[in-house]
Order: sequence, then structure tokens, then C-alpha cells
Amino acid sequence: MSKTKLSIIKKLFAISVLAFFSCVNSKKNMNSIDKYEENKPLISTNNDHSESYKINESKNSDLPNFSIKKEPNSLKKYITNPYVIVGATICSYALFDYFYGNNTSLVNQLAINYSSQLLFSSGIFGIFKGSGIILDQEAERLVDQLYEKDEKGYIKDHKGIEYKIKGNKKVLIIFHGLTGRPNVFAPLIEAGKRKKVKCDIISTLLPFHGRSLNDLNSLNNEEVERFIYERLEYLYDKYDQINIYLKSYSGAVFLSLYKSGKLDKFKDKFKVILDAPNIYNKFNNKTVGNFFRLYGFWRKYCNYECLGFKRDPIAKDQDFRYMVIPAGLKTFEADNNARNIISKLDIPTFVILTKDDKYVPWDLVENEVKNNSCNKVKIKIFESGGHSVLSSCHKSEFIDEVFDFINK
Repeated sequence: MSKTKLSIIKKLFAISVLAFFSCVNSKKNMNSIDKYEENKPLISTNNDHSESYKINESKNSDLPNFSIKKEPNSLKKYITNPYVIVGATICSYALFDYFYGNNTSLVNQLAINYSSQLLFSSGIFGIFKGSGIILDQEAERLVDQLYEKDEKGYIKDHKGIEYKIKGNKKVLIIFHGLTGRPNVFAPLIEAGKRKKVKCDIISTLLPFHGRSLNDLNSLNNEEVERFIYERLEYLYDKYDQINIYLKSYSGAVFLSLYKSGKLDKFKDKFKVILDAPNIYNKFNNKTVGNFFRLYGFWRKYCNYECLGFKRDPIAKDQDFRYMVIPAGLKTFEADNNARNIISKLDIPTFVILTKDDKYVPWDLVENEVKNNSCNKVKIKIFESGGHSVLSSCHKSEFIDEVFDFINK
């Protein structure tokens, strides 16, 4: 067989093998993701009670006290990973070709034989990609051990919260932000109960949240948008006034939904509260986006501490301790789709910002509010509070402002 034909065969072999294992691994990951339960009830339909109220109390610690099982088989996982096996095999084959081929010099062989270059590079890629997959699997295992889950795989203290009193004609439905959870807003709900507000309060769990890193990795803005739409559609016939509280990421998704016109038939009952809406995100730029894409070529998750992030106190036990790279890119997409919409809102809206928010630039959002031609958008800017005023020293004022807006 001629050298040319042999070279072509080697190239095709390397590419075909890597492509095959890439497809197998991708399919395996996709099949391991449970779809969000579309038929899961939103709200209890039992109207016989005069009052129902439940909040899962969370401890003042970084993570729930749940033991981590040690797993000493990391080396076994590494050497049995398909990418590593194929990569090591290809590298070995390329090296073998040097020592037993016509060229005695390894460097010379790499320099003149494009086929060997491809084989060797493919082998290195296999080892590189395989190591990323193993580290991601280890991160998923760690997070699964840290959080106690129910029989359906949901983290126990991430479930929705309801505060309902029979006969109320108003409702406040709360949608949390990325990596958030319903009981983050427990102080707001407790204050509502203490103030005896005539308003049912529902804090609900967004799709792709509350289960695992792998679920969050599959974040889909269109599905979250559909989720919000269906919840609002459900509530429309049950209440005279629907107050929608949207935190950060969910605020951007809502604005995109509003822009689509799908909410036009419901918005006559709407009042909207946008708490630090994820628009003009300071990290949404080409430099960070390209870094995410480049890093994502290797891994799906990155520990916050490796990036030098100091997380907000309210986020310490809700983000799984990892940044999910694909989900981060989805939030950038949501941001891009939600810009220049606040200036066009024609429903009563309350925008809440802080001047020291490390994600949302208050001045750019304020400009949108000022450009609102309908004069239906109110804004409150706190001097401090970071990305979560509810966990800051301004908590009481924040809560009063929210309920004042609802009751007007």
C-alpha cells in the first residue's frame, strides 16, 4: 500500500473514532437528563382551607449538613474513559510509527508526516477532553452528595412555597433567578403574613433548577419562558390582580416574553416587579463570552473560587458551588433579547436596583426607565445591597416598597 493511501487511512481512522465516541458520550449525557415534569401541579387546588402556609427553614451554613461519601476510584474512571482510551491508543500508535517506521527521528517524523501530526494531536485532544468529562462527573457526584433529595430527585429545601388565604383576589407570584430557589424569598413571604397582606403569595421553582448540575447545564430560555407563560395563564382566571415578582434572570426572560406579544391578552391584570433584572449584564461581553466558550470546550462546570468570585451571602448554598458554563451563556442570550423593552412597557412596573450590583449596571437600566413613554414604570435605586437587597441592611425598606406597590 502506498504511503499516500496509508496516510489517508490514518486520518480517517483518527477522525472517525473520535467522532464516534463524541456522539456516544453526547447521547449518554442527553439521555441522563430527566425532562421537567410538565404536569407537576403549580398550586394546590384545595380551596377548603382558610389559610395555608409553609416555609422550609434553611440553616445558617454554607451547605446543609450532609455527609460526603469518599470515592477512591478516580484513577479507574480516568483510565476507563472512552476519550482517554482512544487518545492514549492514538498517541501510542503515532509513537510506535516513529520507532518502527522509516524515519528514526521522532521530531523529524512529526515535522514531515502530516498523518502522524493528526494522530498525535487527536490523541492529545482525547486525553484533554476525557479529563474534562471526568472532572465534570466528579463535580456532579460531589453536588449530589451535598444535597439531600426527595424520591423524585428534587433537593428537599428547594421546593415551592405558598401563603394563601381563602377569598383573596390578589396574588404575588415569585420567580427566582439563575441557580436560585423559592425559599430565598422566605423573608418577604413571612413579612407578608406578619403584615396580613390581602394577597396570596406563591414562590415557585423554575425548570432545570433544584435537582442537579446536569439539569442546570440543560437550561433552555424558551422552556423557562413557556413555564412563566403557563403559570400566568393559570392564575389569570383565579385572581383580579396578578403581581409578578421577577428576580434577575427570570426578569430578562419575562421581558423577552412580553416583547413576543404572547401576554397581551393577560396584561390587564398585571403588576410587575423587576428586582435587579439581568439586562446589560457587566459580564456579557466578547471577552467573557469567548472565555466561556473556550473553557466550555473542555468542561461544563467551573468552581467559583477558581475564578476568584466572592459570592453574595444569599447565594452561598444555592448555586451548587459551581458556575455552569452553558447556563451562563444562556443568561447572556436572555440579556441580549431583553434590552430596550423596559422603555416600551405599558403595564405598572416597579424596577429595583442597587448602585453596587456587580452584575447589573443601574445607570443603563435607569435610562430605559426614563425613556418609558407610558410613564408606568417606577424605579427605586438603593445605595448598597449588591445583587440582592433582600439579604442586605435595606431589607425592611425593600419589603415595604414591594408591598406598597402591590397595594396601590
